[in-house]
Amino acid sequence: MRHRRIAALAAVLAAAVLALACLHQLPTVSGSRRPLSPAVPAADQEAKSLLLPVDDYTLDTPQTTLILSAEDQLTAACMARLHLKWPQLTRHPSPFTPNRLRYGPIESQVAERYGYHELPDPDLSRREQQSAERDAGLSRRQRAAAYGTPHRPGCRSQAHTRLLAQVPDAPWDLLNQITTTSYDLARQSPAVTTAGRRWSTCMRQRGFHYADPATAADDPRWNTRFASRAEIATAQADVACKQLTGLVRTWWRTETALQNEAIARHARQFRAIAAARNQYLTRARQVLTITSTAETAALLRDPALPSTHDGAN
Repeated sequence: MRHRRIAALAAVLAAAVLALACLHQLPTVSGSRRPLSPAVPAADQEAKSLLLPVDDYTLDTPQTTLILSAEDQLTAACMARLHLKWPQLTRHPSPFTPNRLRYGPIESQVAERYGYHELPDPDLSRREQQSAERDAGLSRRQRAAAYGTPHRPGCRSQAHTRLLAQVPDAPWDLLNQITTTSYDLARQSPAVTTAGRRWSTCMRQRGFHYADPATAADDPRWNTRFASRAEIATAQADVACKQLTGLVRTWWRTETALQNEAIARHARQFRAIAAARNQYLTRARQVLTITSTAETAALLRDPALPSTHDGAN
């Protein structure tokens, strides 16, 4: 279900980055049907304002980029001990809007260009291209040292392990669960269903028959590579009716309350999640402040880092 998958993406990314044994790049959302392009419209103020309580516990794109850069630096130090080079990638993440499509398209410029299709990710496209070019230039020895063999972990795996050293365990499954269930519970709440009926009436008056925005977004007719004229017309009407009925603001307020309740109910677990996230980011920042190859190499031998009180944002 594309609509629900987008809703859960932020938490999935957080869990993937913190739990995988070896991370080489961000996981992607399957089913993207549009070529990646750098010309994505800038998010408007409404999209930027749709912040949710769980956002404070996940890793956004710039923070994940920070972690990947730190892993790159540790990988380079590990390779240097073997008298091998590891070209580090230049990472410049674009501004990140975490819940831009959580309730389907809400911006007319997005509906006009993409309909209900997921937005292209130019940063991911650039990262994949740079990674492919780097890998293509590696010798067999460099590749084995970096990525390992069936019998020995490589420098990438070692870097990831060292960066996670002293990062406490956390119940990431709970974060994923609440991110998904709060969306569904809010959708089924009296306030949102009432606003949804007004939205459905508005759509019907324009010739479109859907029970709610999630049903419109998941229309199987949109399972195409590019957004069709019919899809774009539907999405444009969808955005207009959301604006007329105030559905998105009602949905967001309802979901915000549900997430706050869940976080309070699981306060101990969320403190653990915050501690793990903050420690992970702190370690990445500390690695990136090291300018000496020898210091970075020493970190690979001794994973302990000096404690700091740096914030995580």
